[in-house]
Amino acid sequence: MQNLLTRFGSFLWRMHLILIMNIILVISITVAVVVLQGTSEDIYFGIIVFFLLTPYTLLFKPKTVLSRNILFMSLYTYFTIPFTLNIWVLPLNISISKFLFSIFLTSILIFILLYFYNRKNHLKEFIDHSKLSLDIIRFIFVVILTLTTVYAMIDNDFSSFKSIFEYNASIEELRKSYQLTFRLLAIPFVFSASVLRIAIDWISLKK
Repeated sequence: MQNLLTRFGSFLWRMHLILIMNIILVISITVAVVVLQGTSEDIYFGIIVFFLLTPYTLLFKPKTVLSRNILFMSLYTYFTIPFTLNIWVLPLNISISKFLFSIFLTSILIFILLYFYNRKNHLKEFIDHSKLSLDIIRFIFVVILTLTTVYAMIDNDFSSFKSIFEYNASIEELRKSYQLTFRLLAIPFVFSASVLRIAIDWISLKK
């Protein structure tokens, strides 16, 4: 009986290693922010750290990168992986437009690579799952941008952005900068999701 439980536990660990590690990571970041009584700026920093670190959990199961799972593709393949691969170019002082275009291009290249990988045996599944994954990404950013706009309209606390702009910046300037930041970050993901969705529909018609 004990041997059976050990095997079952080992199976669950192998199957859900990445999920377990991500849960541990997000709990650790949340606890750190709460215990240290972090400001909104610390919370934003914690979210960025989470996005930067989660794709590296894939190193423990590298074949998972080829997964056709819908949630995996929406959270990793077309979202955190393109973001993480490109965030490291920011210290090179490149323009924000080049940074955003780099994220967009990475998403397109990932799709092309997966398309050719799945073309022989799993193309239909890959296409169908990519459709839903890309729709999820667009939904996520619609929600984020909506909440950002609502928050900017009803709140006057933008302390996390005061260190970026002039100390004496007005509330209106901070409010505009707050909304602009999120809209800029949404551009490569929304654009790539839309372009890939059109490409998938075109491929489906050709089939």
